[in-house]
Amino acid sequence: PKGIDGVSHLPLLTGQTESVRDAVYNGAFALRASVRRGPWKMIDNRGEKPNELFNLEDDPLERENRYEQMRGLADELHRELWEFEKRWGAVLAWRDQPARLDEPGGAR
Repeated sequence: PKGIDGVSHLPLLTGQTESVRDAVYNGAFALRASVRRGPWKMIDNRGEKPNELFNLEDDPLERENRYEQMRGLADELHRELWEFEKRWGAVLAWRDQPARLDEPGGAR
């Protein structure tokens, strides 16, 4: 309805579309975050270890990191994730906090 913020699920329920979202974001306010679009899942490990990219249709157990092989797609998904975080004002614990949350005294 007009004036209500959100996305209608009616096209999904009536079979007019298979999805009402282009991407799904996870962990945007955490020490790592991910974005999923279609079969692809990109994980931003926030510098703790190399970032990851998986094709979940071909590799549902996430064993083959294709981040370097598919660098163009990985960069595109990474930008999408950062834009999402910027839009929602994500505060990244590893960068924007004075102490890491997983260190003694880090969570105050």
